[in-house]
Amino acid sequence: ALAGGKCPRQDVADPITFRLMRGSFESEHSGNALTKNGLSKLRQREEQVMTKNGWSDRCAMTYATDYQNGCEPALSLELPSEGGGAVPYYLQSDANGCMQPYSPVYMFAKYGDPEFDDISGTVARIQASSATDWQSFQDMLYKDFTPENLKSKILISQIYAGTPRQPVSSYVNPETLAKIEAGARISYYSDSDKEDEKEHLGNWIGRHLKSDFDKNFENGKYPTTFNYVEYDPVNDQVTVDLSYIAISICLVFLYMAYYTGSFFIASMGMFQIVCSFAGANLLYRYCWPTATGLGYNYFTLFCALSLFIIMGIGADDIFVYWDTWTASEHVPYESEAHRLKHAWSHAAGAMLVTSSTTILSFLSNLSSPFIGVVTFGVFSALLVFVNFCAVTTFFPMVVLVYDKHVAQLLPCVGRASSAVSTAISAQASRLWARCRGGANAAEDAADADANDKDLDADAGEDDAEKEPWFSRVYAPWLFRYRRYVIGAHVALWIVGVYFAATLEVTPFKTYELLPETSNFYQFNFINAEWTAKSSDPLNVNVIFGLKHRDPLIWDGSADKFTDSSGKPRFDNGFDLDPTDAQIQLIRVAEDLATNPRRGLKVNTKFGINPQLDSSTTGSLLDTIGGGRSASVQSAYGIQSLLHALRQWENVSVAEDLAEGIFVAPPSNRSCQACFPKFSIDSRRGLETLQGLDNLRDGCTCVGFFPLPEQICLYETIEVSEGTRYKCTIADYNVAFELEKFFVPETGPDIAWWDDYIFFRGDNEGIFDFTALYQIQVQTHLRGSEGDFRRGLNMANKWDNFMDSQNGKKYNPLRVMVYVPGSEGWVVGSLLKGSAISGLLISLALSWLVLTYSTGNYITSTMAIC
Repeated sequence: ALAGGKCPRQDVADPITFRLMRGSFESEHSGNALTKNGLSKLRQREEQVMTKNGWSDRCAMTYATDYQNGCEPALSLELPSEGGGAVPYYLQSDANGCMQPYSPVYMFAKYGDPEFDDISGTVARIQASSATDWQSFQDMLYKDFTPENLKSKILISQIYAGTPRQPVSSYVNPETLAKIEAGARISYYSDSDKEDEKEHLGNWIGRHLKSDFDKNFENGKYPTTFNYVEYDPVNDQVTVDLSYIAISICLVFLYMAYYTGSFFIASMGMFQIVCSFAGANLLYRYCWPTATGLGYNYFTLFCALSLFIIMGIGADDIFVYWDTWTASEHVPYESEAHRLKHAWSHAAGAMLVTSSTTILSFLSNLSSPFIGVVTFGVFSALLVFVNFCAVTTFFPMVVLVYDKHVAQLLPCVGRASSAVSTAISAQASRLWARCRGGANAAEDAADADANDKDLDADAGEDDAEKEPWFSRVYAPWLFRYRRYVIGAHVALWIVGVYFAATLEVTPFKTYELLPETSNFYQFNFINAEWTAKSSDPLNVNVIFGLKHRDPLIWDGSADKFTDSSGKPRFDNGFDLDPTDAQIQLIRVAEDLATNPRRGLKVNTKFGINPQLDSSTTGSLLDTIGGGRSASVQSAYGIQSLLHALRQWENVSVAEDLAEGIFVAPPSNRSCQACFPKFSIDSRRGLETLQGLDNLRDGCTCVGFFPLPEQICLYETIEVSEGTRYKCTIADYNVAFELEKFFVPETGPDIAWWDDYIFFRGDNEGIFDFTALYQIQVQTHLRGSEGDFRRGLNMANKWDNFMDSQNGKKYNPLRVMVYVPGSEGWVVGSLLKGSAISGLLISLALSWLVLTYSTGNYITSTMAIC
C-alpha cells in the first residue's frame, strides 16, 4: 500500500471515552446533565486527562504544516466560532498542540459559549448552523433528547490519542527514511507496531489515570463511566477467578485430609491432581492429532479453568478408591496383593465408567466449528484421562505405602480416620463380605458385623441405637412410593423437554458477564440502551477490487490461530479508469442513499458525504466534519469518494439546468478546472456527455460533473490530445495528487479519503495501480448489534443486493460486501446448533457406556433422562 511519511500522532486513534451521568444509574429517567454544572463536571473530567503529565506525548496532534514541511504543531490554534456566539474564537488545540476532546464541552466552545451561560441559545445555534454538528451533538446526549426539553441524562466525551506515536525514523532504516523524505509513498507503520503502541497506551492509562477514573465512577452526583484501549475487565476478572484455584486447592485438601484422616493421603492426592494438569498439557501440545499434524498451540483461559473441573473429578476418584480400600480392611485376604487386586478391580471399574462418560461428553465438542470449544473439550477430556490413569496407578501405590509405612511411623498423623470415613467403611465392609460368597462368607460377615458393633460401642450406647434419618425415614418412604416417584419424574421430564424445545437463544451481551454495579456493565449498557443508534452506527462496506468469492488468503506466515485475517486477494480485472466503472460507483452510492432495497436497513437520513455540507469554499479544510468524519465523529450517511471528488472546489455549477449546461465558476484558489463548460442530456443520464472535447490543457484540479473517463488516477507529465479527460501534477504519484486535492499546502493533514481507496505501489513508493475502492453505508443498526437473527437477515439481504449488482451486464466491476460484526452473528447462530448437536452426541455416547456397564438399557435410559 502507498503510505508516505506522517507527523507523529497526526491521526486520531484509541479514544478515552467518558459517559457522565446525572444521578444514579438505576434512575434512567431522572436527572439532567445538560446544565452548567454538568458540563463543568465533564470539562473537569477531560482536564484530568489533558493536563496529566505524559498525555501530551500520547495525544492526537494538530499540525500547522505537514510532514514535507516540518511537522510544526498548531499550538493553541484558534478558529472562528460558529453561529455568532458571545466568544468570537475557540481553541482547536491546546498549548501542546493536542486535539481538544470531542464532546458537548467542545461544541459549546465552538459555538461561542465556553462557560455554558446560554444553553438554550447555544443549542439553537448548533441546530441552525450545521446539520452535521447538530447530529454529532445529539449523539453525545441521551437518545430521547429534544431541543424543546433540553434534558439529557448523560453527556459523552471522547479524548483521542494519536497514531503513529513515534517519528518515521523510529520505524524504518536510514535508507527507507531517505526515500520517504524524498516523497516516496512507502508503508512503514506495521500492524505489530500498532498493537505494541496500543498495549503501551493502555498500560500507561492504567497506571496514571485509572485511579482517577474509578473515583469519578463512584461520584454520587455525577458518576462517570469510562472506557479506554486495552481496558478488559472481563479478562481481568477471569485472571482473578484463576487465582481462586489456590483457595479451591486448599479447601479440597482440607476436606480430603478430614475425610481420610491423613495429611499424607491428602497431600499425595492433590499432587496427583495438579500433575494431571501437566500431563494433559503434554498430550495436548504434542500428541493429539490435528489438521496440521500433532498437537495444539492454541491454549485459552477456558482450558486453564478446566483445573476447577479436574479438582472435583480428581477428588471424587480419590474418595472412591479410598472408600473401597478402607472397606476391605476388615475382610480377611490371603495376602495384601489379593486385597489390592480386589479393591482395585472394584474401584477402577466404577471410576472407568464415570471417567469414560465424562471424557466422551467433553469429546462431543469435537463436532463444534469453533476452535475455542474444540480445544476446551480436547484438553478437558485429556485431563480426565490422565487423572484416571494416575488414580489407578499412582494412587494405589500411595495407599499401600501409607498403610505399610506412614501409618506405622506417624500414627497420630497418618491413622486418624474420620468418623465419616470410618462409618462408611464399616457398612461397606459388612455388605462387601456378604457378597464375596464361598465357604468363608458367613465368617467374613460375622467379623464385619463384630467390627461394626465394636465401632458403635466406641461411639457410645445411645449413638448405637440411633439410625441416620436417611435410613430411618427417607429410604422406607422412597421404597413405599417408588412407582409414584418414577411417575412424577417422568412427568417432570416431559414438561421440561416441552419448555426446553420452546426456548430461544438470548442474544449474548458481554456486559452481563460482570455485576450491574461495575463500570464495565454500566458503560456498555448505556452505550447499548441509552444512546442514539446513530452515535454508534453499523456501517456496511461495499467493496470493489477484491476477488469476489475468495477475498482473503492465509499464506502460512503466521500461526493460523492468531488474530491475522489473511492477505487480500486483489482482482486483477479491477479498473477504475473507464467511464462505465465510474458511473457504476456513482450509481451504487446514489441508489443506496436515495432508494435502497428493503431489508438493507440503510439510514437515508444523512445522504452522501454530509460532512461536506458545511463547507463554505468547497474545500474540506474548513469543516471539522470533512476533516475527521471517519474517525472523530460518526461517518454519517453514505461515504463516497467519487462524489467528494466531483464537488471539490464546487467546480461544477448548473448554468442552465433545463438544458443540462454546467460551468466552472471562478475560484479564489489556484484551481484551474479541467472542464470550463459542458452539458448533459438529462433524459439519458450519465451516458451522454457533450462539450468534453475542450479539456483545458494544464488544468490542476478535477473539477467535473459528471465523471470523466480518467480522474487523475493515471500519471502523465502533461495533457495532450492523446490523454483525454486526465489531469496531472507532474512528478507525483496518485496518492500525493489526492492529498493536493483535499489538503492545502499548509494546515492539518486531513486525508479522510484514504479509508475509501487503496493503491498498490512498488518498494520505491511508485504508484502502480488502484487496487480497491470502498463505499461505506450507514445502517439503522448499532455497531454493537447482538441479535444474530436480525443481523444475519440483514446480511443476507446485502448478499442478494450484491448478487443483483454483479448480475447486470452493463456493470464492469465486481462488488462484494463486508458487514462488520457478522462474524459474531454467525458464531451466535452456530453456537445454538453446536450446543444442541454436542448435547445429543454427549447423551448418546454416555447412554452407550452406561448400558454396557450396567447391562440394562432401561436403567441407562432412565439415568440419561
